[in-house]
Amino acid sequence: MKRNPYKIVSFVVIFLSVWQIIGCDIGGGDTSSSGQPANGGFTLSGTILPSVFCTVDNDVNDPNALFKLNDTLDHAQKLQFPVTLAGYVNFPGQGESGRSYTNGDIHDFYRIALSKGDSIVLYISDAYNTDMDLYLYRGDTQALVDASMGSGTNESLVAPDDDEFVIEVRIVSEEQPPSGASNYNLIMGDSEGSATSTSCRLSNDFIPGEVVIRFLDENVVSSKATPFGLQNKDLGLKRVRGEKGREMLFSFESGIQTQIVFNALNIQQSSKFCALFNVVSEKMQHKLDTLKVIKAFQKRMDIVSIAPNFIRQPYMAPNDNFFDLQWNYNLIHLPEAWDIVIGNDSVIVAVVDTGVLFGHPDLNTRLTTSGYDFVSSTTIEGNEPVIERGGIDPNPEDPGDQATGGSSFHGTHVAGTIAAATNNDIGVAGAGWNTARIMPVRALGVGGGTSYDIIQAVRYAAGMPNDSGTVPEITADIINLSFGGTGYSEEEQALYQAVSQRGIIVVAAAGNQASSKKSYPAAYEGVISVSAVDYASNPTYYSNFGDTIDVAAPGGDNTADLNSDGYPDGILSTIGDDTSGSVEMVYSFSQGTSMAAPHVVGVTALMKALWPQMTYAEFDNLLRSGAITTDIGIPGKDQTSGYGLINAQKAVYVAKGGVLPTSLIVSPPIIYFGTDLSTIMLRLEKAGEPTEALSVTSIDEDADWLEVIPEHVDEDGIGTYTVTVNRTGLVEGVYNSNINVVSSANNVNISVSMQVGQTIRTVSAGYHYVLLLDPSTNDSLAQTEAILDDGVYHFAFSGIDKGTYLLFAGTDMDNNYIIGDVGNAIGAYLSTDQPVTLHIDQDTSGLDFKTEFNINLFDINAGISSRAGRIDRIDEEGRGKRVK
Repeated sequence: MKRNPYKIVSFVVIFLSVWQIIGCDIGGGDTSSSGQPANGGFTLSGTILPSVFCTVDNDVNDPNALFKLNDTLDHAQKLQFPVTLAGYVNFPGQGESGRSYTNGDIHDFYRIALSKGDSIVLYISDAYNTDMDLYLYRGDTQALVDASMGSGTNESLVAPDDDEFVIEVRIVSEEQPPSGASNYNLIMGDSEGSATSTSCRLSNDFIPGEVVIRFLDENVVSSKATPFGLQNKDLGLKRVRGEKGREMLFSFESGIQTQIVFNALNIQQSSKFCALFNVVSEKMQHKLDTLKVIKAFQKRMDIVSIAPNFIRQPYMAPNDNFFDLQWNYNLIHLPEAWDIVIGNDSVIVAVVDTGVLFGHPDLNTRLTTSGYDFVSSTTIEGNEPVIERGGIDPNPEDPGDQATGGSSFHGTHVAGTIAAATNNDIGVAGAGWNTARIMPVRALGVGGGTSYDIIQAVRYAAGMPNDSGTVPEITADIINLSFGGTGYSEEEQALYQAVSQRGIIVVAAAGNQASSKKSYPAAYEGVISVSAVDYASNPTYYSNFGDTIDVAAPGGDNTADLNSDGYPDGILSTIGDDTSGSVEMVYSFSQGTSMAAPHVVGVTALMKALWPQMTYAEFDNLLRSGAITTDIGIPGKDQTSGYGLINAQKAVYVAKGGVLPTSLIVSPPIIYFGTDLSTIMLRLEKAGEPTEALSVTSIDEDADWLEVIPEHVDEDGIGTYTVTVNRTGLVEGVYNSNINVVSSANNVNISVSMQVGQTIRTVSAGYHYVLLLDPSTNDSLAQTEAILDDGVYHFAFSGIDKGTYLLFAGTDMDNNYIIGDVGNAIGAYLSTDQPVTLHIDQDTSGLDFKTEFNINLFDINAGISSRAGRIDRIDEEGRGKRVK
C-alpha cells in the first residue's frame, strides 16, 4: 500500500485557474539543475520548513515517529507557549494498526506555563466517531482547575491566572467496550477570544445538580422517564418544573441520588480509562457530576437538547464566536467603519467562483435567489482538460471540485469574508457586516475554469446576454474574481471595460506567483487588482507585484503567528470539509490574493450602502487619490501595494459625503512581536481635511524594553517609525506595554505584546513522508522520508525517471497510510495553495516548501453537524497511498 495525500483538506486552499495549474514548469526561484541523460535515474532534493510554534504529541500511532511516554500527570510532555500541537488518542483495539493499537493511548498530558486569559482549544479530527474531553490541572498540586466535557467537535478552556498547568486530552466513550480513535489538534495562544464557547465547561456559572432537558418522546413523568431504552426505569432525576413537549428542569442531589443516576445512565465512575481527579471542593464534584450526566444524555437519540441550568448576567450582545481570530479586519480599520454603517442587505455582490455551500449556517441567510452554474467543462485534470459540454444549469451550489487534497470550497471561503452573517453569535464576521448579499455564480470546477465559462458568468452577473438565456432580477453592484492566469484576451478586455462602464465594480486577485508577470483578469483595464499583505502590513511572500497592482488587502500567511495566539496568521472564513465522504460546514484559515480581494469587495459594499450611485470610475479615482487607502509602501503608487492598503474607515467617511475628521491614524493598530521578531514598522498617517494641520507632539513608550525610532518622518511627525524590543536580561514570559502617540488632533494608544522564550525552540511538525505523485491519477510513484535537522526537514529522491510529478509531504499520526488528512501536517511544492507540476528531465535541487497542520474549525453554537451531498472518494481505489 502507498500513502495517499488525496484526502488533504488543506487550510491554505487558494484556487488557481486551469491555465495556471496545468503545464507549470519548476523554473525560477532558487531551484538548480544539472544536465543528465534523458533515460532517467535523476535525483531530486529539497527542504521542508515547519510552521512556527508547531509541535507533536510524543506517542502517536505511527511506529516510525519518535516516541516518549506522556500518558500520566508525572510524565507530562513539556511545551512552550504559544503552541499548535498535533496528536492522537485511541482506545485499545480501536483505530488503525500501529504503535498504540493494542494497549491504547487514552490520555495525553502536557505541561506548560500560561498567563491569565490564555486560551486552550482542542479540535477533534473525527468528532463523529470519537469523543474527547479537556482537563486543566495545577502544575504543582495536580489539583483539578477546569474541564471541558462536551460532545461536539471542539473543547476549550481559559487559563484562570498566571501559573504552570498540566493539560490532559482524554478520549471518552459511553459504550462498552469503549470505542474511538482520532487525530486532534491542541492550540494554546494568548487570546481568550480564541477559546470557543462550550456549554459543558466546569468553570461555567451553573447550578450544580440541575439540568434542562427536552425529550423527543413526550411521555415523560416526574422521576419516571419513558425515553427509548429506559422505559419504566427510574433515572433518579426529580422533575422540578416544565411540561412534556417542551423543556423541563430536572435535579439530582449529590451522594446516593447521583449514584442512582450514574447507574441508570451507565456512567463510569472509575476505571482504567478514567484519571483520578484531585477535586478541591464538594461543589466542584457536584458540577463535575452534572457535566457527566449531560454528556451521557447527549449520546441518546431520544433527547432533543440538554444543558446545565446556567446563571445569566446582563451584558452586551456577544459578537461572532471566532471574531477575535480575524486580525485582518483591525488591520484595515473595519470596526471603526462599522461604527458608521452596518448595512441593510442593499448591495449585491456576485462571487464568480466554485459556487457556494448553501447550507453553511453563516451564509444561508446572506444569499440572493439569483445565481447560475456556467461550468460547461466539468472535469479538468492532469495536463489535458476532459470536456463535457452542456453542463450549465441554474444551481450554483458548490458540489466540490475534488482538487488534490479534497475540495477547496473556495467560493464559500471568499463569500464568507465578504458577507458572512455578522453579530449572530456564531462563526466569523463578514467584512461588509450585513450590507452585502451574495449572488453565487459558478464558473470554476475540477482543476479550475475556462475563460469562456467565466465570460458567461460575468455577463450574467452584469445583466448582459449570456449562454443561460437569462439574467438576474437585480444585477450585481460588485463582482469578485478570486482567480487568474496568464494569457491576454481581447474579448475578455472588452467585456470588463463594458462591465465597468455600466458602473459595476469588478475586483480581482493579483495572483500568488510572487512574480511581476501579469495575471488576468486582474491586469485588465476596468478591473481592480488586489495584492496581499500579512499581519504586519508587509507584502506576503507569494503575492504578485507590478504596475498593474491597484490596492493591497490582508491575504494572510499560514506559516506565521505574529500575534502569538496559537493560530496561523491566515484569513479565517467559512468553508466545507468533504474528506469524510459528505460535506461538513466548518471554518478554516486560507492565504492568498484570493483572500485579499474579498476584503476590498466588503469595504466597497459598505461604501455602496452609503453611496449607491458610486461607479467603477469614481471608486478607481478614490483609490488613485489615496482617499480610501493607507500608504504603506514608498510614497504614492508602488509595485507591491498599488495606491496603498485599503482603509475601511476612510472609505465609509468618503462614501458618506465627506472626509474623515482630521485625525491621526496608525498602522498596525496592535503590535505583536511574538518570540522571534525584534523590529516592526509603524506608520503614522494624517487623515481628514487636507487643509487642516496635524502634528505629532509626543510618542511615549511605557516599558524599558520598548523603543520607537523615527525612520522616514516629515516635520509634523507623519511617516514611518521602527518599533524595537530588547529582550536582554528579561526572564521568560509574556510582556505587554503601550505606545502612546499624542497629536494636535487626537491621541492614539497602541498595545504592544512581546514574549521572551528559550533561545532555542524545538519546532517539529512530526515524522514526514515525502511522495511523488502522478498529476493525472494521484498514484504514488516514489516515496522517501524527511529527516528533521535543526528545525528543517531534508529529503532526497534518487533513481527518478523522466516525467511529470506533483510533490507532497505530510504526517500520518493515526497510521492509516494516508498523509495530510485532518489533524495531520501537510505541505506541497510550491505550496498547498499552488501545487506545481514538476517536469523532470535532469537532477533537480532546491525543491523547498513549507508544511503546516490541517485544522478545521467548527462552531458548536452554529449547530454545524449536518452533512450534505455526495462526494466521490478517489482514495477508496487505493491510489496515492504511502508504502508500508
